[in-house]
Formats: sequence, C-alpha cells, structure tokens
Amino acid sequence: MSKIASYLAGHLRGEVLSGNDVRSTFSTDGSILKAKPILATYPYDTSDIRKITHFAWQLAEKGHVLPLTTRGSGASKTGAAIGSGAIVSLPTHLSTIFEVDTKQKLVRLQPGVMVAALQQTMQTHGLEWPVDVANPSSTVGGAIANNSYGERAVKFGDASNWIDQLEVVLSNGDVIQTCRLSKRQLSKKKGLSGFEGEIYRKLDALIEDNEKTIESLAQKHTSAGYAIAKVKDRRGNFDLTPLIAGSQGTLGIISEAILKLGVYHPQKEVVAVTLTSLDNVDQLVSAIMKFVPEKLEYVDGESLQRIDIDVKDILPDDDPDIKPKGLIFIQLSEVGRKSKVKAKKIAKTIEKMGHLTAISDGDTESAGEIWQTFQRIQTGPLLFSDDHKSPVPISEDALLPPSEVVHFIDAAHELAKSHRAKFLFSSHLGTGVVHAHSLMDLKNLSDRNKVSKLTEEYYQLVIKHDGGIAGEYAEGRLRAAHNSIQFTADELELFAQIKQIFDVHSIFNPGVKLVNDKDTAKLDEDFDSGKFADNLPRL
Repeated sequence: MSKIASYLAGHLRGEVLSGNDVRSTFSTDGSILKAKPILATYPYDTSDIRKITHFAWQLAEKGHVLPLTTRGSGASKTGAAIGSGAIVSLPTHLSTIFEVDTKQKLVRLQPGVMVAALQQTMQTHGLEWPVDVANPSSTVGGAIANNSYGERAVKFGDASNWIDQLEVVLSNGDVIQTCRLSKRQLSKKKGLSGFEGEIYRKLDALIEDNEKTIESLAQKHTSAGYAIAKVKDRRGNFDLTPLIAGSQGTLGIISEAILKLGVYHPQKEVVAVTLTSLDNVDQLVSAIMKFVPEKLEYVDGESLQRIDIDVKDILPDDDPDIKPKGLIFIQLSEVGRKSKVKAKKIAKTIEKMGHLTAISDGDTESAGEIWQTFQRIQTGPLLFSDDHKSPVPISEDALLPPSEVVHFIDAAHELAKSHRAKFLFSSHLGTGVVHAHSLMDLKNLSDRNKVSKLTEEYYQLVIKHDGGIAGEYAEGRLRAAHNSIQFTADELELFAQIKQIFDVHSIFNPGVKLVNDKDTAKLDEDFDSGKFADNLPRL
C-alpha cells in the first residue's frame, strides 16, 4: 500500500484499497476509454469525503496534485468515471434514503442510492422521481452529475428540474448547501468570509461581466459545458444547483440531495408506429408533440434491418411485406382514461398521415409488452456483432432539434459508409437525443485509427443539423476535446473561469469538461459493453 493510501486508511471510517485488482476494476467505465487510478476510496459519510478532499487540497498547496474522480455505478459512456488519481466510490456506504415528505413531495437521500431502488421505494408512496437514466444500476449522484436527459425528458425535462437542494463538498473540504436564493439571500452569501462567500462573489461578478457570452450559451442546443445561464435569473434570484447538475464531478462532490417528486401513474398507454415513408416525418413529430407524450422514441429502418426482431411482434396486423422506414413508440401516463383517449387521438392523427399504428389494450401488461419489445430493439445494437466487430459508443449521444433527428440519422448513415463503417441508431425523438453505436474492432489498428476521424466528422454533422455534441450524458473525457466545435473561444474561457473559481488546483476530475493534459485517458482496446454490464452493481 502506498503512503497516500496508508495515510487515508488511517483517517477514514470507510475503506481505502490500492491493490492491482481494484485499480484495474476502476480503470474502465461504460466508455471506450481507460485510465488506471492509484487507489480507490469508499467514504463512509460526508465527513470522509471532506477528509479526502481536504487532504488532496493540502497536497496541491504543496505542489502535488492528487486528482479525485467521483464514481457511482461507473455507467458513464463518456469517460467521466475514470481518472489517474483517487477514485471516490459512493454506492458502498452512501446509499441511504433518509426521509420522504409525501405532502411536500420531497425525498432526502445520499448520492449512492441507485435510481431503480429509489423508484421502487417512492412508488410505495404513490410517488416517483421522473428522471430517466441509461442504466437501472445508475446512481442518483450519477444522474445529477450528468444532468440526465432521457426518455421522459420530453415531458418532465432534465434532472436539474427535479432537485430541491444539494449538499456539496468543495475542493478545500468545506460543505455548502445549494438552493434558490433571493437577491437579499445572495447578498448575505457574498458577505461570508470563507470559501463559500468567495465562490458567490466571484461567480456573480463573472455573470455580470459576461452577459453577452452567457446569452449566447443559453441558445446552444447541448448539455455540454457548464449551465451558467441557469444560475441567475432576471429578477436576481441565484441558484448554484443547475451549475452543479451536469458538472460531472468537476466543481464539487455531491454528498446529499433533496429531490422533488411527482405523482406515480402506473397505468400506461403505448402507441407503436410503423413509418411507411419519411416524407412527412417533420409534420408527424410536430403533431405528436402537441399531445405532450411521456416518451417519444425512434429506431430507424436501416438499424432495424441489422437487428433480428420481427416487426410483427409489435404490430401483429401489419402487412408482412412492408419494410418499415422506421419505428416510433409513444408512451402516455395520466390519470384515469385520459391516456387512452389521447392514444386514440394520436393513432388517428398518425393514420391520416399514411402510417400504421398499434395501441396497447389499455392495461399495464399490454403496454408493458409493447414497450419491452421496443427495449429489445434498443438494446439490439448492443448485442449485434459482425466479423469480430461490436457496437462501440464513440458518439453515444448527441442532442438535436426533434425535427432534425430523422434527417440527421439518414445523413450519418452516409457518413459511416464513406468511412466503410456502420452505425446503429436509436433516438429519444421527443427530446432530440440520438444514440449512435459504430461497429468496430478496437483490437484492429485500422478501426482504432478510424475512431478519431469518424467522431470528428460525426460531430461536425451534428452541428450542421443545429445540434450539440452532448445530450443525455454531458461531454466527459470522450467529448471534451471536441467542445471547440460547438463553443466559441470566449465561451470556453468562461467555462475555464468557472472551474477555476470552484477548483483552483484542478483536483476534481481534470480532463472532464475541460481538456487537461495532466490527466489523460487512452483508448480501451478491450472494450466490451457486455463485460462492463456484468460488473455493474446490483439491486
């Protein structure tokens, strides 16, 4: 055990491990990147997190930077959960739901709670946290850190909309509470003498000095960068919460959260759509969006041809000779018969536009069967292989205007063909999130060389279609190097200044959000999505 590991082990209630097996386990996440840490810590409580960060701060003051990477389940597809320093693993001990306020619809919990476990517990109270995550093993802390923007975001928005307040450990070990502040409350915060007061003073001044740049950022269609445009409103109200959400552990470590809850509606209605053509797809999407669905999903026709799932499983009455141009799935969840009425209206609208539909029978089981079929289609790419090539998430998600999604996917297929590559796509059509997997063999030199160029051109295509390079997962290590494609030099400089205010020594997750040569990751030639899934925490 190293001196650093021995010192931390002697001062923490939680465990500190530095064996080769542990370091290897934490060297990968759900991305194609790899970075081996020197040790892993398992903090027992907030006090432990404070001790770890304060220790790293003291080292940095002496000129020795120990990068800290906060990790939930490690499901990040952008390389945000790996680093060359110390891993701060939260699920082992920091996984308690403290209390539920059913009247105020609030829950107080620790960041290591799995989202699936949270939902199971909340549903017993007739409530839910209406935020989707990519993997059922994902933690609440991970969902907040990435500002999750999944399937149901079309109706409920991103994770930041469902946070009441956060407890955050700063880079010097201090703890702050983030919540919405009035002008008067902000003034009091700015008057504090410690690190917290310094943050509020500097950040408020930064906002005042960069109005035009922040206005420009507010118009960007992306989840990359820092959400500085959401911190201060026109009335002077101030809230650090949306800045911490989506920051991917680069500004502080979330040690506790109070989340807002919604009413849980178990009754679902699903409409499945077979697209007979793409000629009027823009009008179709606009028409569906007017009904405010809970989920609006899309799989394109070319990807369907590569997945061994019969469309008749979804639309039993479908013409067997029709080769669908794509499939759309719409989920509704409302009180009483409202969902059923909406589903019939949506189906009628779609059929008038020349497409085929199937509606669930109005019971949870029927809706569940259709949705499970869709999920099989979504996960199909992850199971697909071709001549030793497997789906690689080099461009796992982008964020586009919903009206551009179908046209973008068609163009991306042509881009892939120009590189003698293949893409498999699915999309949260309602929010414009597009998931792309490229079939590659990372043990093959030709495919490894292809990754960088294909990714760069893919993101340029995203921008051409008025999109952003990050949607559901923020940018992480994988996409930080491409931020210059969508952000101006002034905007990137503003992000760097935000990072400097919170983390002057660049302790927290360097190389994530901002390119940093001090903490780099390399391509994981042994990447295997199936192998990674086997190592996820379990409920």
